[in-house]
Amino acid sequence: MRLILDKLKESCLAVLPISVIVAILGFFVVKVDTSVMIKFLICAVIMIIGLTIFSIGVDRSMIEIGEHIGSSTSKSKKIIIMTVISLLVGFLITVAEPDLKVLSTQFPGLSSPMVLTLIVATGSGIFLTLAVLRVMFKVKLNIILGIAYGTVCILSFFVPKSYAPIAFDSSGISTGSLSVPFLIAFGLGISAVRSTNSQDDSFGLVSIVSAGPIIAIMIFSLFAKPAASVATDSVVIETISNSKIFENIGVEFVANLKDVAIVLIPICVIFFAFQFFKLHLPTKEIVKILIGLVFTYIGMVFFLSGIQAGFLPIGGEIGLVLGQSSYNWVLIPLSLIIGLFIVLAEPSVHVLNKQVEELTGGVIKKSVMLVCMCIGVSLSVCLAVIRCYFEINILWFIVPMLIACIVLGFFVPTIFCGIGFDSGGVASGSMAAAFILPFINGVCQAFGVNSLYYGFGTLAIIGVMPTVVVESLGLIFSIVSNRKQTAKYRKVKKSIKIIDFDYGE
Repeated sequence: MRLILDKLKESCLAVLPISVIVAILGFFVVKVDTSVMIKFLICAVIMIIGLTIFSIGVDRSMIEIGEHIGSSTSKSKKIIIMTVISLLVGFLITVAEPDLKVLSTQFPGLSSPMVLTLIVATGSGIFLTLAVLRVMFKVKLNIILGIAYGTVCILSFFVPKSYAPIAFDSSGISTGSLSVPFLIAFGLGISAVRSTNSQDDSFGLVSIVSAGPIIAIMIFSLFAKPAASVATDSVVIETISNSKIFENIGVEFVANLKDVAIVLIPICVIFFAFQFFKLHLPTKEIVKILIGLVFTYIGMVFFLSGIQAGFLPIGGEIGLVLGQSSYNWVLIPLSLIIGLFIVLAEPSVHVLNKQVEELTGGVIKKSVMLVCMCIGVSLSVCLAVIRCYFEINILWFIVPMLIACIVLGFFVPTIFCGIGFDSGGVASGSMAAAFILPFINGVCQAFGVNSLYYGFGTLAIIGVMPTVVVESLGLIFSIVSNRKQTAKYRKVKKSIKIIDFDYGE
């Protein structure tokens, strides 16, 4: 009971701040239809319930499964087997990610949304394999990340303008609320068995995997026809009768029953295959994991239904109405506030921060991590609004930020490099896709700019800025630590007295 109350408290602190802000805007500033606002408030409660159940389930299932599979995979002495397993795990988890399906259906110019999904999943699978091999062969994380994101920077100058934003956005979307806990735990399991410095090697796997979809889409775009340069769907001002509120929520709920099941089924299949051939866990442990999976499933269905029925329609409307108003300058401070609180409601953020505090023995507090990520996402949303207003190419933001991340990676402790890149991957999750992206698309429509060029790419900025902030924290931490060590050394040196003995002649 105590666990449920603690998780419920955390969920309320995560969801309520952004819900209050949106409610104030909806009731008093934008004047959203009253029935729509009532539906939003109901959805906020549904999200709190869902996040509470999801948090309990993830601790008892996804993290356990990831660690077991990761440690079992790393014990294999055959490189080929490890490569095939890593490739398969990365591909299946990504192809089932619901956020990726939502993004792929909004991108014009391809024969089928499944084409984009398969490209992204292939990139994720290949780079998960590289992440596993990195730990095995003891390659430094900053070198791998430098090569991967350096390649991204170089390719970005050759990619057609219509593909660059979607390529960068696919990075954060491919690592969603369900795949991130699994991948983090998978990395922990591998590093615990194979690494001589498991603390440093426990992080960075998500960041390496995130580079795969970007590079895969960029390479594909070099040989594909340019995507149609049309804007995404226009923002629609929603109206709904009171009698249709629960019906509207129910439609999303039923859809998510299927979508979340599709995500969990590949993970379950992989786990039970490992259980049959390798793990042989006791029945008690299997039952615990199965109960956790049920909690994870129910919690994620509730959470996503609340987002899609409540936050998604209001996000676009707020961006559109404020952008068309005479006081549209308010979008700048508002974007800072929204970004500051929206990250609190990302389930993956809390999973990562908890793992960081546990693995560093409390040296890096989860509260400090959360503050860094809030600052990073806040600045990201603000930059996204500025990009729409001045019609700035995404590369002018992303490339300098990536270069800063790569350079900082060679000057901060290894663990900060991994945590920094991972934090960017988890920040651009479900809440960003379902509220921030529609919000920016609404701003694009208000300003009369093409959302394909200036709406897409928002998730990419959200995915990179937290990395810069966390690595900057690591740099400050390193400088302060070095100064303290130097001061301590000088103090010890001064305390040493040299005694001369005069033995006479």
